[in-house]
Amino acid sequence: MASARFQVFTRCSTDGRNNGSAKRHAGSVTWRFLSANNRSIGRSVSDFPDGEACVSALLDLQKVLPGSSVVTVRDELGLWVWRLRVDRSDVAMSTRCYQRRLHAENAGSAFRDLAATVRDIDELQVVHF
Repeated sequence: MASARFQVFTRCSTDGRNNGSAKRHAGSVTWRFLSANNRSIGRSVSDFPDGEACVSALLDLQKVLPGSSVVTVRDELGLWVWRLRVDRSDVAMSTRCYQRRLHAENAGSAFRDLAATVRDIDELQVVHF
């Protein structure tokens, strides 16, 4: 049975200056959190220089989840997003926007609860998109 999980991946950008064809450039490494049905729930606020640093940050994230707080803010369109804050730093954020603040708060709390249950983070491999 599928369960919520983290995915570590490289961000690639395209550059259309090569005679109209897209050219891929290797980017930084980041993570996202996927639900059991593969919907993106949250992502890292920061990028990392490599997969090892990203996985290490995920292991650190799991240690601080119990002391973290879900903060809701409005985006530039007036919709609600959540951010997971540890001390005074944001470590995770929503990947979608919500029309109601309560929905953003609930989604952030669900992320925090589900992310705490993920095992085998140290076995993650970097996916290249």
